[in-house]
Amino acid sequence: MPASVQGGSLSSPMTQADCSFPSISCSGVGMLAETRSYLLYNRIRVYPCVPDISFLKNRLPTEDHLCRIEFHLASRCSVCGVSGESADHFFLRCPFAVALWEAVYSTFQLHISADSWSSFFLHAMVVSFSDQVRVLRKAAIHKVVWSVWFIRNQCIFESKVVDFRFALSMVWCVVSGANRLGIRCMHNCMDDLLILQGFGLRGRPNMTPVIKSLIWSPPAPGWIKLNTDGAALSSPGKRGYGGFFRNYRSLMKGCFAIPLGQVFAFETELLAASMCINFTWKYGWHRIWLESDSSYMIQLFSSRSDNVPGRVRYAWQRCIFQISQMEFQVSHTFREGNQVADALSKHTLGLEIDSWLFSSPSLFPSLVDNNYMSRESFRFS
Repeated sequence: MPASVQGGSLSSPMTQADCSFPSISCSGVGMLAETRSYLLYNRIRVYPCVPDISFLKNRLPTEDHLCRIEFHLASRCSVCGVSGESADHFFLRCPFAVALWEAVYSTFQLHISADSWSSFFLHAMVVSFSDQVRVLRKAAIHKVVWSVWFIRNQCIFESKVVDFRFALSMVWCVVSGANRLGIRCMHNCMDDLLILQGFGLRGRPNMTPVIKSLIWSPPAPGWIKLNTDGAALSSPGKRGYGGFFRNYRSLMKGCFAIPLGQVFAFETELLAASMCINFTWKYGWHRIWLESDSSYMIQLFSSRSDNVPGRVRYAWQRCIFQISQMEFQVSHTFREGNQVADALSKHTLGLEIDSWLFSSPSLFPSLVDNNYMSRESFRFS
């Protein structure tokens, strides 16, 4: 296939290297990144083995591009032989490419509709899938582009007609390989299951979440229940702790919110519990049920261990002495079952002085009412 330069006598044959995907040098990356299409393409590119798409910068050596740079050719699609060979026609409108896209997209339960590569990649980014299916879709898009260009080169340089089923099998092979290499999970829904079955692949379902129902329970008659929690902006960093006291009728006996300086998380939880015990000792409440979402603190109270940091040791030793003179029990809950104490502790981060109330806090009445009415909270894990 000869090629000539207008106005001169230079003539040279075109080789397969002239029509392969051009490599992109480091100096050219910045120029390509200026185009919107190339940026969109970069956001969905996953595999380095797929050729860089130079046609997004109008650099792909299709026949219409070669004519623009003064290689005078009769522009005709080498696959369908109907229309001129441009990137938009060859990859989006050629019957062979359309059939390939429709076969792939129908498996993903989508319909392809695009007038240009920019709109095609915009549509590709808008559609949302699970992590596992999204990786497969990216691999399929790249392989379709590569396959169409490979088939075009086979027609021109090898005079071979590639069967449609062979091209589709190459796409399926790459999708299958991407699934084997991937570690992402599907959504536990029929849509994802049907897509994966369409490719003959096995899904990786998300683990079924464990749903735990949590209800704040009042203490027995004659007992006081304490709930405590700590909050922080960083660790170590500005911290605070809060807690509240309720009787067997779920009526609020008092609550507190105390800001702290630069301390660690476990110290905050320990100080919150010891402050609660100190309040109950001060007001003569000697039948105490302490509940917290800190496993560390529950373990300390259960073992009565003296293995605590030096700067909170005095408060801890005083706490151990006080509970030894009481009827005392301790239990663990999750944050979802300790919402009032959690809200009080977070409130301390905006305080400068200690705050104590003998009634229900007005800042979060709905949380207080949820406890009073024994409404359920749920934890997903």
